[in-house]
Amino acid sequence: MKCNSFAVNDIFLTLKDKLLNLQEYLEYDFLNLPKPSYSFLPYEIPFRWTFDKKTELIYLESTQYPGIYALGKNEEELTKRMNEAAYIFFEVPRIKAKEIGIKYTFPQNTFPKNFKALKKLAKNSGVLTSQRLAFA
Repeated sequence: MKCNSFAVNDIFLTLKDKLLNLQEYLEYDFLNLPKPSYSFLPYEIPFRWTFDKKTELIYLESTQYPGIYALGKNEEELTKRMNEAAYIFFEVPRIKAKEIGIKYTFPQNTFPKNFKALKKLAKNSGVLTSQRLAFA
């Protein structure tokens, strides 16, 4: 029987998430330990985006905070990954990040609606214009 490494990785990540949820439940709900805090999250995160024609993926990177970057194929995926990257960069504890949820979103009507529109923009400029992720 051949094993799919992506399936094994998904199982591992799901198991890890469940174990971390159990740990958080035991620490903060069962033992009533104080929840950790964080010191800073900026109001907005400027970024630059690039479209990779080979993979048809969008790469976002912060122009102000090196280390905040994400790769994805649509607005939903990029929003989720940019939030995760920001929380990791600013050392927001997992329990707090889950409480906050999706904090940063793209300004309304700035994300290209389809790959064709994105390809056209990327073809004209190579790197798309800088935008800002702001509080939802």
